[in-house]
Amino acid sequence: MSVIRSESFEYKQPDWVNDPNVPEEDKRILLEEMGLGGSISSADAMDMQDDCFFCGHKLGFPYIYWHGNGDNRCAKGISLHPACAVSFSKGILRDAAEIANS
Repeated sequence: MSVIRSESFEYKQPDWVNDPNVPEEDKRILLEEMGLGGSISSADAMDMQDDCFFCGHKLGFPYIYWHGNGDNRCAKGISLHPACAVSFSKGILRDAAEIANS
């Protein structure tokens, strides 16, 4: 789960680039051989939606993003207004409790 704010779309170098705890050889491999040192935003890897999964209305900042399915080749996520995330979560809990108690 992530809270998405406008700064989630700001581009910056990955934190590990300047981390003294990351071995220099690892940095070299990541930068030179894998090309992973470029500027990215934290939202780049997410399958963002413009509309709320729950109510269907346009999203504004901040909003909630839930990334599902661990297989990145077909990963899906849902984006929700904060209030819709509360309603959605309550509904899931209610449904799960109904199944557990049946």
